[in-house]
Amino acid sequence: MINILESTKYVVDNSVFVKINKQNLENIAAKIKENNINSNLFVVEESFKHLNTEQILAYNVIYNAINFCFWGNPKWEIEFNGKNYGGSVGLVKCFARALENNIDILNPEYLKNMTEDQFEILTKGNVMIPLANERLKQLNVLGKLIIEKFDGKFINIFEKGEYNALKITDVLVEDLKEVFCDESMYDNKKVAFYKRAQIVSVMIDDFVQSNIAKFQITGLEKLTALADYKIPQILREFEILKYNDDLADRIDKGILIAQDSQEEVEIRANTVWSIELLKELLIKEYPNIMSVQIDKTLWLMSRKFNKESVKPYHKTITTAY
Repeated sequence: MINILESTKYVVDNSVFVKINKQNLENIAAKIKENNINSNLFVVEESFKHLNTEQILAYNVIYNAINFCFWGNPKWEIEFNGKNYGGSVGLVKCFARALENNIDILNPEYLKNMTEDQFEILTKGNVMIPLANERLKQLNVLGKLIIEKFDGKFINIFEKGEYNALKITDVLVEDLKEVFCDESMYDNKKVAFYKRAQIVSVMIDDFVQSNIAKFQITGLEKLTALADYKIPQILREFEILKYNDDLADRIDKGILIAQDSQEEVEIRANTVWSIELLKELLIKEYPNIMSVQIDKTLWLMSRKFNKESVKPYHKTITTAY
């Protein structure tokens, strides 16, 4: 597995379109302290609280196999228990709904053979979920690989990874690379992000912290920020990330930023290192603080923004995040 910090550091040092404004790091560090360092990303769904160990692990792998790129117009949303949900939270509700309706969504055989109609039932909302074909393909491939490489048991991923976040990420990236490998090229060098592979362990830890999972995920402190849409958006809003005029103009106008383009790789790499620099500031007061905790805290802070007053996030059509 490529080292995320080493490979992204090269990008940061050579960035043309994106720079980190280190002078403003103290300001955002103070705001993070005001909002408290967050441990849990989501409240675990009531529907998930009866799951056994194998099912908890399966859910988090399956969910994150298709946890990417939700933006669209109109916005995809599902109705669940009288409320509407979109984005990654909406996808959580899709799985909750499926489990409540006794759909065998955690079974790799079901995933391997899932049809378009079955996928449409899983993600049924006001409109078709973005990148539906890509998501269905990911589930089909995931089911096939779990059967072929892990004896049909998701728990074997974690046994092989020794319930260590870094090793689990390695297993996902290497053994399930068709689903979880998240690498780009920059100046003919490979750059790694592994956003969805890393968040598997982060979200499983939410179950641990909620006293639902009866095991421990170690090594979370070794994970990096989860480079996606929302974190660079809030970092730009707080003037930590500075885009050059051309890139800023394109993002503000909603012009697509191509996947694996120099601009996109620079946005993601500088996001990762902005969090690392923030960690250096916060670690004096919070000795055990982790990059993923800062990431989660910023993600939750971003949900409180007045959307009309915030600069838009960059738009890239991708299955990476």
